[in-house]
Amino acid sequence: GSPLLRRMLWDFGLAMALGLALLTLSLYLFLGEARGVLIALATPLASLALTLVCLFVLGFSLNSSTLVGLLLACGRLVDDTILDLDAVRRQLARGRTAGESALLGCSEVRRAVVSSTLVTLLAALVLTRVGGVVQDMFEAIAWASGLALVASLTAAVTLTPVLAAWVYSRAGLLPAPGGEGLRRRYRAGLQEVLRHPGSVLGLAAAACYLSLVMLPRIGYEMMPLADTGQFIGFLEGPPGSSRDQVERLAQGVEKLLLRQPEVQDVSCEVAGTTPIGVFSGHGQMAENSATFLVTLGDDRRRRALWELADAVQSEARRQYPQLRRLT
Repeated sequence: GSPLLRRMLWDFGLAMALGLALLTLSLYLFLGEARGVLIALATPLASLALTLVCLFVLGFSLNSSTLVGLLLACGRLVDDTILDLDAVRRQLARGRTAGESALLGCSEVRRAVVSSTLVTLLAALVLTRVGGVVQDMFEAIAWASGLALVASLTAAVTLTPVLAAWVYSRAGLLPAPGGEGLRRRYRAGLQEVLRHPGSVLGLAAAACYLSLVMLPRIGYEMMPLADTGQFIGFLEGPPGSSRDQVERLAQGVEKLLLRQPEVQDVSCEVAGTTPIGVFSGHGQMAENSATFLVTLGDDRRRRALWELADAVQSEARRQYPQLRRLT
């Protein structure tokens, strides 16, 4: 695949690995036992596998949009399981068997789990029906994240209760949950908040007003800057220069680009045009101009795309002061 796609797949795998590591640590700190952690790790992996199967069946590929959708949903995949485990543990603490605890605990939170998933799913599906450029850009993201939510709900309804009943039936007494100090501090803070409802509501209203005031100052753009691994260059020689002179300038800049360790390939076109451009006037280039398409190597390079382009531009202007323009 292209360097950009390989980089995206690498970043996705790295994000998944880091997310699982942090998830394992946080779950162990709060649950205080390895059994619940194993259950909570198994369900998001199963949800992700089911999501990939659904993407394949629906004809989607692993591209920038679907990978972004999966990354957005990763944090949500384990939420349903955490709610189920907390409810199961409460039932176990009351002396019920593992099977009874799995049945009663998961049933206890099922309405909240289903409703929260459906609300998030409906918000994502709106992007698949808005039409225009917005739908073209975000439809695959919405489908990937929406399918991941459905897969997470499916795992929470089926896999989590089975694993909880099986794992906790083969264990001894349930250890005390972790994070007790954090819960005590939260209860104390919550009591303080409930004693001052007016202040809390006032702060919430002030935050809403401040966000509305700052919204015009944030700025707008179509897409954020991204190091895609390719960039385009445009060269223009001095007025009246011949095609041979421009070719020599273009060859010099091309050699300069190829000397950069990050550059993998350079494609250069001197005074080129398209057949349509001959008749329409669009896409035509002057005789004293040339364009470059520069492809960089893999993403483990020392300089970003913009640093490399700026460095080459400065060096080319120093070596070829007769250049009228180089962008």
